[in-house]
Amino acid sequence: LSPALFLKRPDNATVQFIMDKIPGAGYRIAFPIIALAQCLTPEFILLPFSHWAMYNMGWYRSPIGWEASKTLFAATPSSGTSTANMLHWVNLSNSNGNISFDSERISCPTFCYVGSEDDVIDAIKTKSLIQNLPDLRHFHCEPKYGHTDFVWSHQSTKNLYHRISQQLLEVDK
Repeated sequence: LSPALFLKRPDNATVQFIMDKIPGAGYRIAFPIIALAQCLTPEFILLPFSHWAMYNMGWYRSPIGWEASKTLFAATPSSGTSTANMLHWVNLSNSNGNISFDSERISCPTFCYVGSEDDVIDAIKTKSLIQNLPDLRHFHCEPKYGHTDFVWSHQSTKNLYHRISQQLLEVDK
């Protein structure tokens, strides 16, 4: 739902520091250590911490449940992304987040949903880039949504999923 077409440097000072100071190899070393700490930390400590950390890092802005928090934060050290994707994100973000691609080669129907408060994806730059796609069907910037709200927020079911489902069904007709 949130394409990594234009990444932005996070507003969060802690995340900026980590991205600037830890070399790529550091992430590969840190993930197993974080995974071990997550396995050893009791849920009554880990889950409140994960809610606090994810909100303060700008990952979500709408209410999410404890189970979502457990799955997103506590289940994997990288919050569900691969090491390669994390390094790609860090490198893009540190280089101002711009990527280039041949938009004419994207011939499928395209629906783009981004959050207005996403601390990872630059919604404004993404919108300007995808306007050139040959079969752009819909662009939507959801107010007050962070990076993971589309999947984990309680509000997504009533606010977005029906609309997205209807749009996808129309493509099949």
